[in-house]
Amino acid sequence: MIPYSIPFIVTMIISLLFIPSPDPMKVKVCLIFGAFSFAMIFPYLRAFLARSSPSFLVEFLADKALKKLRAGKDPEEIEEIKALDNVAISALSLKDYDTFASALEKVKVLLIQGEAFETLKRRFHKLYRMSFEDPYASPIGAEALASLGKKALEMGGEEIHKWAFEGLREGFAVATEEGEASVAISIMSAVVNLERHCAEHLAMKKAEALSFEVVFLLEVICVIAVKKNLRKPAFEAVRALLHLGVQAHKEGKEVLAKYIAQALHNVVKEKGKVGEKIMQDAVTVELAINTHTKNFLKKHLPNVARIFNL
Repeated sequence: MIPYSIPFIVTMIISLLFIPSPDPMKVKVCLIFGAFSFAMIFPYLRAFLARSSPSFLVEFLADKALKKLRAGKDPEEIEEIKALDNVAISALSLKDYDTFASALEKVKVLLIQGEAFETLKRRFHKLYRMSFEDPYASPIGAEALASLGKKALEMGGEEIHKWAFEGLREGFAVATEEGEASVAISIMSAVVNLERHCAEHLAMKKAEALSFEVVFLLEVICVIAVKKNLRKPAFEAVRALLHLGVQAHKEGKEVLAKYIAQALHNVVKEKGKVGEKIMQDAVTVELAINTHTKNFLKKHLPNVARIFNL
C-alpha cells in the first residue's frame, strides 16, 4: 500500500513549499500533483478492497502457517492454522461456499506437506464432516478429500492417501446409514471423477497406481449402496468400474482389468438378482457408448457377455 501513499506525501510537501510563492508555474505544478494524487485514489481503493477480501485473508494465513511449519514450529501453537480453520467454519455458516472451498484447499495443501499431519488431519476431517450438514457444501468437502488422496498418492504420502480414501468410504457409509442421499451422491461423484482421471491418464504409472485404490473404493461403495437399496449410486459405481475396466483392457493393463472384473463379480455376488440387474443396466449403457466394452466383457466377464450375445 506504500506506493499509493507516495503521491499524497509529495503533493503535501510541494504545496507547503510553494504556498508563499505567487508564481503561476508553481501553482500549476501543485494542481498537477493534486490531480495525480486524486487519480491514485481509485487503484488504492481497489488494492485496499482486494486485501480486505476473504480470499486474500485465506492466502495470507496459509502462507504464514506454511512458513512457520517449515521453520519447525509446533503446529498446535501456530495461530494462523487456527484462524484458517475459523475462516472455513465462518464461511460455511454464512454459506460463502467459495471461501469455504478456498480455506479447505489451503488446509489440504498444508496437510500434504506432512509436517503437521495429526493436527491438520483432525481439522480437515472436522471441516469435511461439517460439510455434510449443507447440501451445497458436501460436494466441496467430498471433492477436497478425493483430491487430497489423489495428490498424496502421487507424492508418495502413503499414510495420508490411505486416510483420505478411508474417509470417503466412511463418509459414504455414514451418509447412507443416516439417509443423507445428497451427501452419498456427492461422495460418489467425487470418486467417479477420480475414476475419470485414471481412465484418461492410464499410461502414467501414478494414474495406474491410483486406479487400484479407486477400484477398491468403488467396489466398497457399490456394495454399501446395493445393501441400502440406493440404485443410483450403485449404478454409477458399476458404470465407473466398467469404464475403467474397458480402458485398462484397451491399453493392455491386464492386471488392472482382471482386478476390476473381480470387483464387478463381487458386487453381483453380494446381492444376487439386484446386483445382476444393476450390472445389466450399466453394461447396456456402456455398450451403447463405447465399442470397446464388448472386448472387455468377452475377455474378463464371459458370463455377462453371453447374456448380451456377444
